[in-house]
Amino acid sequence: MNKQQIIDQAMQLAAGIGNDPLQSPVIDGDMTAEDLLPHAFRYAYRNLIETGGMSLQDVIKAHTITCTVVGSELQGVLPVGVLTEYLDTSFLPAFPYSAFLRYFPDYRREKLANLLCYYTVNNNTFYTSCGFDAESDDPVDVVLHAASIPTLPDDAATDIDMSERARDVVIMTLAMALRGEIKFAM
Repeated sequence: MNKQQIIDQAMQLAAGIGNDPLQSPVIDGDMTAEDLLPHAFRYAYRNLIETGGMSLQDVIKAHTITCTVVGSELQGVLPVGVLTEYLDTSFLPAFPYSAFLRYFPDYRREKLANLLCYYTVNNNTFYTSCGFDAESDDPVDVVLHAASIPTLPDDAATDIDMSERARDVVIMTLAMALRGEIKFAM
């Protein structure tokens, strides 16, 4: 199912629940629905994981982060779809002796062991000592496996890869948001 089909179904649900769909203020909410869609995905996926409707393993995806050398570490932009509250379950497959540090000040402190490498996230910036080479200033691609929502394509006609259960929950979440029944923290 593609982005436009998800929006269309959510708008039909939102406009048609309990009143005349032609009189609903939701009927012309395409742009609003498109703006709310990424938030609906995050909300639905968090809800599915927390209620046991989806395994955390089902939503782990590989992300390649291009990092640049800054001082004695690498920094890159965290991909948009990563669910940051589940980063404790993330891993760097190229660095089996790596450790995620949830709190940025812990990362900034003296490292615990030179045999390990560390990574953290602060304000959507990915920081790591993994793969750092003092001899080179070249960008480094670091692969992060982390819980994520599907990538939402720019083209509304491109299919989104997700399970039927997740799709149904996303559609209902978006419909409820369009009706004002769910508020997203922005």
